[in-house]
Amino acid sequence: MPSLILSRGTPEPTWEIVDHQEISAVPIYYGDSEFEIISVSLQVVSRTYTFNAPSASSTSSRPVPPLLPPKPHQSATSSPRRRSTLIRSSFLPCPFRRASSTSNQSSEDEASSHELPSDYATSMPSSSPSDTDGEEKHISIRDAVIFARQQLLTSSDFKRVGGNVFYTEGWSVTRLRKGNQHRLQVRYFGRPAHVAFLIASPSIPSSQPPFIEMLQGSWY
Repeated sequence: MPSLILSRGTPEPTWEIVDHQEISAVPIYYGDSEFEIISVSLQVVSRTYTFNAPSASSTSSRPVPPLLPPKPHQSATSSPRRRSTLIRSSFLPCPFRRASSTSNQSSEDEASSHELPSDYATSMPSSSPSDTDGEEKHISIRDAVIFARQQLLTSSDFKRVGGNVFYTEGWSVTRLRKGNQHRLQVRYFGRPAHVAFLIASPSIPSSQPPFIEMLQGSWY
């Protein structure tokens, strides 16, 4: 009697953690500013944002531009770098879509995709190839954390508890890989505080994420 041989397909690759860095929530000091802290929330608000790099299949389907002679400051072997696509979010106009979020608030904003405002301070990739002088740029890990901080600071959950600055804040960065696909997950968290300004025409005190200097390079 012939035996029946069952063949199993190739298992799907899973996401593997390449690197993980985390900074616990630390108190924020804004210096001798003309404001006073009115209240500090007991709740910790957090959100997670996912950056997905373009896959090799998506880039190979694009038409190949004709080869041009290298510029004087470039070598003949230099090649364009890939551009990051979307992270996921929903609060400010941005080119990203939120993958997941966690918060002490029960309601969630509907995820949607928007364009980045022209006055956005962080140097994020442009959607126009002409803006990069023919070369596509990688998103740095530092820019991704700064972006996540800005999104959380202006989120509805943050404002719902009356916050306009961070009292404590921290972040975590996880780099993942599945085959030739790359992903970056940034979680930002902190305790909101409300401050009152003692001068006319006040401006919100700004600061960088804590220990942002330890992040170097791009994430794919």
